[in-house]
Amino acid sequence: MKRKLLILFAALSGGITLNAQIIFNVKTPAALAGNCDISVATDGWGTPDLNIASNAIENQLVFVGPDSLACTAPTNTAQLTGKIAVLYRGTCEFGAKAKAAQTAGAIGVVIINNQGAPIAMGAGAAGLDVTVPVVMISTFDGARLRDQIIAGNVRAFIGTKSGLFPNDLGFNKEQVVYAKMGSRPLQWSGNANDFVVEPALWVHNYGSNAQTGVTVSATITRYGTTVYSDSETGITIPAGDSVAVEFDNYGPAYTATGDYELTYTIASGATDDDPFDNQKKSHYSITTGAIAYGQTDAATKLPVVSTFTRSSTAAPNYYCMAFRDPKASGTVTGLSFATSPLGTYDMTDEYIELELYAWDDAFADINDDPTFDNLNLIAFAEYTYASNSENGKTVYAPTEDFATLVPNQRYLACLKMTNDSIQVGFYNEVDYAQNLNEYLEPISPTKGGATWYSGGFGTSITTSIGVHIADPLGVSENKANSEFGIPYPAPASQYVNIPFKGKDVASATVAVTDLNGRLVETVEATVINGNLRVNTTTLSAGSYLFNVSLANGTTSAFKVIIAR
Repeated sequence: MKRKLLILFAALSGGITLNAQIIFNVKTPAALAGNCDISVATDGWGTPDLNIASNAIENQLVFVGPDSLACTAPTNTAQLTGKIAVLYRGTCEFGAKAKAAQTAGAIGVVIINNQGAPIAMGAGAAGLDVTVPVVMISTFDGARLRDQIIAGNVRAFIGTKSGLFPNDLGFNKEQVVYAKMGSRPLQWSGNANDFVVEPALWVHNYGSNAQTGVTVSATITRYGTTVYSDSETGITIPAGDSVAVEFDNYGPAYTATGDYELTYTIASGATDDDPFDNQKKSHYSITTGAIAYGQTDAATKLPVVSTFTRSSTAAPNYYCMAFRDPKASGTVTGLSFATSPLGTYDMTDEYIELELYAWDDAFADINDDPTFDNLNLIAFAEYTYASNSENGKTVYAPTEDFATLVPNQRYLACLKMTNDSIQVGFYNEVDYAQNLNEYLEPISPTKGGATWYSGGFGTSITTSIGVHIADPLGVSENKANSEFGIPYPAPASQYVNIPFKGKDVASATVAVTDLNGRLVETVEATVINGNLRVNTTTLSAGSYLFNVSLANGTTSAFKVIIAR
């Protein structure tokens, strides 16, 4: 039975049909024509409201010169005058770059990100002085367009889609409901309705023609196999109007880990003149013990990072992930994160701290003005970069204490940054605006200086922090030892990591036996970032006993499950 939404889309219900999607549409050359994913400079800027059709611009794209960062005044004013300036993110504030291009005669600005997908752009000190449209495109799209821009062949449109094409259905990624989290432990999801995906979205008719016979569908696949499908058919949407579409919930009893793809698709009898926004895919994972808002990597099981950024407030800053779940349980073994240096800063020997808090402030939900006055530290982790080659990668830091999660407790996992030369990894492939309206729980708070921001950088970007818990499968027989934590992941495929609190041991001998006590092999484990790491690629799938011996005479044993 389909549910009746009481809160969903509440923030958009007033004037939803008036706020059309803003696009960056490449007109020429034909081989590159189409829309690019963008972010738009709005809050704190003096830029025009691009929801108003008369503020749209269309012209040739021209790189600023001689410095494509535009941190100094461009000298190619003759080429820029009346055109749309193109420049790169980096070194100076977004507002300063855009103002420099505007002063040189540009009627609009396109900023190419240097760290992946488009991100929110802070106005900085000069943003209010910028009165031309400013958008950001991804690193990929920038590279794809670069040579043709230099050749003078790229012409583009920036503005609202409203009435731009005769037949044009679409939806925005911030007007879609996604899975509540990008990664959720299997042990929290073993019963029906433990974890429910509640598909719904707004569909717009941006075109000048009415659309009839519209079909809107939602599907969920697991490794290419469809596990859920629902659709609404025969919908009529007048020109300039929109409709909310809801689907049946999906809440199975998850029996195994896996990666899932949720896809929304819209279509009508008429050929869409701009099909760029007719489909949206997102992912979520059922894992052996990772909690995150972004999807996790299929191989490493660590959160995916799609962009890097940092607060404009001077360090120290906190970048956090909040979560609460009625099925929460398990022992926290570590936290994961990613950072990247600004410019040529060397990350070698950089020291990072992470903290996990029980968030004990009493507030009902996000509408109750969340406070951060009663944060109780329950776990701490630290990580030191061995070399600069680790920057930009998601890494794992074992916790020094093994906290136990409990149902319905709010938690706050934070990355503490004390260096302004380092950016933090974020995930921005989805926009959790509607999830926030639906579930009313903070997602990715931040702290700049002494001030907490419960909304963080907004719903379109969430901190790529992972909280990792031990899988109870196969660890109940492990022998307790104060020097070791619980092995992970469980089951394992390539490596087994055993959290290790000792500071004077660099390696250990591990005798691997089957459950009948027969020796399978003996291997040397090395200590990497506080973990004894054992390569398991030579072991067949099955259950084993790892008998660990240290040079100081300390021993312990762990049951480990290998799955291929």
